[in-house]
Amino acid sequence: MLKFKTEDITISKIIENYRNGLWSIPESLSAYEWKKRKSKAVTFIANLYLRFPVSGMMIWESPEAVCSHEQFEAPKHAAWILEGQQKVMTLCKIIDKANDLKILFNPRVTDANKGSEGQFRLESAITRNSEGWVDIGKVLGSKEEFYNVLREEESEEHGVRFIRLREILNTEISVCKILGDNYVTVVKAFEQCKMRRKDALISV
Repeated sequence: MLKFKTEDITISKIIENYRNGLWSIPESLSAYEWKKRKSKAVTFIANLYLRFPVSGMMIWESPEAVCSHEQFEAPKHAAWILEGQQKVMTLCKIIDKANDLKILFNPRVTDANKGSEGQFRLESAITRNSEGWVDIGKVLGSKEEFYNVLREEESEEHGVRFIRLREILNTEISVCKILGDNYVTVVKAFEQCKMRRKDALISV
């Protein structure tokens, strides 16, 4: 029988859990076309910056079941990310400054659509040929990189916006934990849940 537990976890802790191998992404559930997801990655970061609500995550915690299932070769994993994989991958790619995802922030530009103080864009000819765009990997990365960004910013007002961006690491995301049971049961329950959500959206 499946048991559920919901917990609010900070983004910095979510990243730490993934990097330390406490949370992992099952290969059977992680396939998607990353290029088509880039625009959503920008929206995700912008929503965090604006303190807009973001959807939660779902993980499966069952070390015994994971370790005993022949499909998995890494018994050290204590939990598997079933939903929210894109969030984790987006954050890690940004902080690692991955070549396939570079999101820039300009504190000098106001986003008229959202009324925000600052604007986010994927790296492009526009950002390369305009002043003020900063790789947010430097803001969300090491403290040393972050302090360097602040030192190079002459405007105190714009500096505050970089600090506000850095603070998204302390934002809490709702994480639904599935406890116990076996791999097949969990995956089936997860797929049924996704289908019900899809049907609900279609009927609206």
